[in-house]
Amino acid sequence: MKLPEPPPENPRWSRAPKSALVIMIVFLIAMALVSFYSNMQRWRRGKIETVIVTPVASPSPTP
Repeated sequence: MKLPEPPPENPRWSRAPKSALVIMIVFLIAMALVSFYSNMQRWRRGKIETVIVTPVASPSPTP
C-alpha cells in the first residue's frame, strides 16, 4: 500500500503573474514621464509667464 505524499511545501516567495509585472512597469514609466513633463513645464514657466507692466499716462483734463 502506497502512503499518500504530503503536500509540497509552499515556496517562501510566491511569484506574481508576468502580465501584472508588465502592467506595473508600464505604469511606473508613465508616471515618470508625467513627472518629467510637469517639471519641464515648471522650469519653463518663468519664460512663458513673463509679464511686463507699463504705466499708462493719466488723461489730462480737457477744459
